[in-house]
Amino acid sequence: MTIPTLNLHHDDTPGAPRFTLSRDDGRRSRPFPLPDPWAMTVPGEVLDEAGDPMTLRWALGFMHGDYGRMPGPFQLRRRRVEETLRAWGVAVMEAIQQNPQALLFLEHARQAGSWCLRVHANDAGILSWPWEVVQSPDHTGPVGLRARVERAVEHGWDPIEPPPDLPTDRLEILLVTARGREGDVPYRAVSGPLVQAVAGHAVHITQLRPPTFDTLSRTLRDNPGRFHLLHFDGHGSVVEGAAVLFFEDSLHQLNAVPARLLAEQLAEHCIPAVVLNACRSGEPGDTADPWSASATALLRGGVREVVAMSHPLSTDGARRFIPDFYEQLLRHGSMGEAARVGRQAMRRERYRGTGKRRALLEDWYLPQVFRMGSFDFSFAREATPTDPTKRLPRAARRTERLRYRELELLALERATDRASLVMLHGPEGVGKTTLARELCTWRAWTRWDGDIDWVDCAQFTSARSLQDRLGAVLGQDALALRGAVLRQGLRRQRRLVVLDGVEALSDEAVDWLGELVETLAGEGTRLLLTGPTDLPALSGPHVRAIPLKPLRFDVSFELAKDLLGRSLDRRKDEDLIYAIAAMRGVPLLIGALLADVSRVAPQALREALDAVTVEIVQGRNRAALNAVREAVGLG
Repeated sequence: MTIPTLNLHHDDTPGAPRFTLSRDDGRRSRPFPLPDPWAMTVPGEVLDEAGDPMTLRWALGFMHGDYGRMPGPFQLRRRRVEETLRAWGVAVMEAIQQNPQALLFLEHARQAGSWCLRVHANDAGILSWPWEVVQSPDHTGPVGLRARVERAVEHGWDPIEPPPDLPTDRLEILLVTARGREGDVPYRAVSGPLVQAVAGHAVHITQLRPPTFDTLSRTLRDNPGRFHLLHFDGHGSVVEGAAVLFFEDSLHQLNAVPARLLAEQLAEHCIPAVVLNACRSGEPGDTADPWSASATALLRGGVREVVAMSHPLSTDGARRFIPDFYEQLLRHGSMGEAARVGRQAMRRERYRGTGKRRALLEDWYLPQVFRMGSFDFSFAREATPTDPTKRLPRAARRTERLRYRELELLALERATDRASLVMLHGPEGVGKTTLARELCTWRAWTRWDGDIDWVDCAQFTSARSLQDRLGAVLGQDALALRGAVLRQGLRRQRRLVVLDGVEALSDEAVDWLGELVETLAGEGTRLLLTGPTDLPALSGPHVRAIPLKPLRFDVSFELAKDLLGRSLDRRKDEDLIYAIAAMRGVPLLIGALLADVSRVAPQALREALDAVTVEIVQGRNRAALNAVREAVGLG
């Protein structure tokens, strides 16, 4: 559906910024000046002891970083910044309304209901202005919530035509999730909501594994004409005046890739659209060059539309934006409209952070749309949805939500990409099987390019029965395979085989697995084993052991609050808090006992857990659970 578009053109002649407003029919207003937000200062705020005034541009970077969620005087500074930003938005609208022709165009667009404000400029600084916050003084709401707001380079290059053979029966998204160092943003903090948002739609998400620039180049080269959209979930910045995006290197460290190099890759393969969930991906470098931002560099490479973030965006903010953005993209087909709806979601739920750093934050205007053309995604609305998890064995499908194990899941992802055998070991009840199922389900959702199989080791304890079971995964003709022939067959196939409960295997079976690992040597099939302890008999350069420990004390209480659906009061919930602490971070105990907590007196639960402290410390958590349930009358 065509909607009215108001085109705001920047006059790049020297002097104060001047603009004209035009309509689709070619009518154009007389030039009028607009105030420069980056020349504004925040009242009552200084940068340093010398008393230098704090500019709005500097303040926005401060406000959306970690300091923006700090308590006390930082919140006063945040409010002053927000008031200054709103004052600029009102001043811009008042300046437009003082021009009779511009006012007439604006009122005509508003009467249509849905409309678009498209800013055209050749100056990177003008493009970086926060146009989304432009608003009337009568509090009718900012433009960025009521209309589409898009940015375009005035004298830009023509976008590249999409490949004619792009799929029309599904939307294909290439997902890049680059996390790098430990302690970073949780692995699927943003990509998880993305996958959930498109579930039930005809959308195929392919995750880049590993998330290196070389892998991206190879994936695009091997899949010509496949992807409609690249979604980058990672970090962005401006380094030495140049816009960069951070992929990972072969050692999982962050690797800064200039945006222009990414643009060259996407241009070669004609990718129509990109979403950059990366801080400062819409911010220009230290130059007026309109192509100096990551977003505009991609436009120069031929991408038709880019969604980028103007400043550092919190994980909470991105989690609010992404689901509504993709749901609207599939419903309506327009990235501009999808971004508007995503901003509305951010505005509705403005709390960011947790604990003492939980604060109301106005960050809804950070997602920005840049375009040199358009791409209609509405074809996916009519396509038949598919469920990628149906190709999984039933035992490999997720049966419960994985909570607070994102770092461990990332470690498991990386290990099973590189090692032939990964031993996931830990006490019973810490969630080894749950984590293995989550890995299988996540790989199905994100189109891992191999097959996935699940083996319950309690049913195949001997070496011969295990060989028969693994031979069966190669097909009916391989049921009788033995020895080296079977091992070579597994080496030639890309698959993940989970061996759950390896403590049930005989010594002979474990020895045969060691021979299999030597044959695989990092090629073909990957084996993921779960069990209570590491297996010393399985070692070598292609073996990796990952210990799974109970949850940290603070994390176990976050899980408990999630399950209870409320916070805990230190005085009113003293016995319950003690009981949760006595569970020592074991998810099995926390989940099973808190599910029935309404039927149990907290003091009785506390006393029952005290009685099984030895069992919990020794890792005999199922025995501890049964004893507690019996003691409190839940047996």
